[in-house]
Amino acid sequence: GIYNTASDLQSGTLSLAIDCKSEAHSIKTGFIRDRSAIKIVRDAETYRYLKRDLYGYRDCNGIQYHIFDGKSYELMNPGERIPIYRTFAWKGKQRMTKYFFRGGTLRMIKPLTLKSLRIAFAEETFFLEKLHLLAKNDFQHIRNLYLINRVHVNAQQEMVPGVL
Repeated sequence: GIYNTASDLQSGTLSLAIDCKSEAHSIKTGFIRDRSAIKIVRDAETYRYLKRDLYGYRDCNGIQYHIFDGKSYELMNPGERIPIYRTFAWKGKQRMTKYFFRGGTLRMIKPLTLKSLRIAFAEETFFLEKLHLLAKNDFQHIRNLYLINRVHVNAQQEMVPGVL
């Protein structure tokens, strides 16, 4: 099914939710050449949407995707404060994974690098200090991507007296 807005995602309102086990239902993304559309088939009806008109969608495996500038980004950590996304691309015969995030002062997504995190969270010095200890370089950063949210939450709690 699809999420029309960020509010739909937060409230769990999925439009055109489908039962993927049924042969009469299906969801297909990228069905036109530039991969800019989503098609949902429910019984005898077909619905087509341009990705630019949607906030995101959930596929038959329960994986959520958010759409930015007409491209789909797989959400790696649903429900966490700093969303982390990934995409796949082919470089020759090798499949490459790219990671992105959104948070802090950023409204758009940025590549998941230490430099981008420093820019996005420039005002959260305590978080950046702890993050620097976690990731000495961007490759360790990606390997520990789920720890970013734990470090952020812990840094925020330590800044508030009396909160453990």
